[in-house]
Amino acid sequence: MENDTAAQLGQVTYDPQDDKLRVYFDEHQTIETLEPLRDAGFRWAPQRGAWYAVWTPSRVDAALAVTGTDALDDEPSTLDERAAERAERFEGYADNAHAEQATRRQDDKRKSDLLNGQPVIVGHHSEQRHRSLLRRMWANFGKGVEAGRRASYWTRRAEGSAKWARHKQTHAVRARRIKKLEADARRYARELVKHERSLKLCGQGASWQLLKAYCGQGDGATPYGYWSRLDAVADASPIAQVAVADAVLEDLRKHATSQAEHWQRWHDHATGRIAYETAQLDDPTRLDELKADGKARKPKRKLPPILNIEEGVTGAWRMTSADFSRLRRAQYASLTICGEGENKYRRRRAMVSDGSGSAPLGFVFLTDKPAHPAPEGGTE
Repeated sequence: MENDTAAQLGQVTYDPQDDKLRVYFDEHQTIETLEPLRDAGFRWAPQRGAWYAVWTPSRVDAALAVTGTDALDDEPSTLDERAAERAERFEGYADNAHAEQATRRQDDKRKSDLLNGQPVIVGHHSEQRHRSLLRRMWANFGKGVEAGRRASYWTRRAEGSAKWARHKQTHAVRARRIKKLEADARRYARELVKHERSLKLCGQGASWQLLKAYCGQGDGATPYGYWSRLDAVADASPIAQVAVADAVLEDLRKHATSQAEHWQRWHDHATGRIAYETAQLDDPTRLDELKADGKARKPKRKLPPILNIEEGVTGAWRMTSADFSRLRRAQYASLTICGEGENKYRRRRAMVSDGSGSAPLGFVFLTDKPAHPAPEGGTE
């Protein structure tokens, strides 16, 4: 027990309000001790005396390992409290800047009163002293202006800190945050399914041919190097293929196990945050309504109609809808706008070989679609 107590260097907390981890140490730590936190992406907050970072599984592991703890604690401060502390600190910075500006103005006024409007007397023994005083007054004036700018900056930061905290807790913002978390949870679930499928394959065993096909499907479930290892023994004996397949299966099992655990932690974290954010809503039944609040889609731009005009189309550019779709997928076909003003319309164009070895661009007529008459003003 004494060894466990001695090994515990601090505390790791988590706050779902801002999704951040914070590491508090009981005493000053060496650079070597803090290096894992720096490598994991933690940053130092001197005002709170803590290292902080957004939650990730690797950061949780790094923080727990450095502090010697085995679980996360609840963050004692709230988002509103931290915003109020930040605003108070920024207001203090603004007050200091205002005080500096006032002091520099008074100093310039005092020096100006001493001069009493006296111009520089060229050639007099006081000329150099007079010019030096004017330079100091001008430099002091510039620093006073800069202090005023700093005061305005910190005042805006103080106002923005409280406004930001209130904004994050509005129901519409919270609902959109839930919407994003739900999308993340679905993505994590898809990743988890891929690696669970790999674990199932490893448990059942697979032949060299089946394993090579599985590793070559390109869905991200297996590293690319596994397929290369299997392909390297394509012409080898069956015994060699079985040996390589067994080695790849073992590596795949380790990879899938670690990845499944990784994405399971992400999925659990996302679902936990969804539950927390939903519980903060006054009326969870209005969640769908709130998700769409302020996110109305922009009206689609009305495009001119597509006309299927036969006039001026030669045989090479007469084709079916399926042929045009294949050309368009290959980026050899497109829709172009013709006409002007209210008479605008769209017409299909494609690059097709005309039998002379070239593939010029021409208008297309679809033989399986109704034909339209050419509008006034021609077909170009």
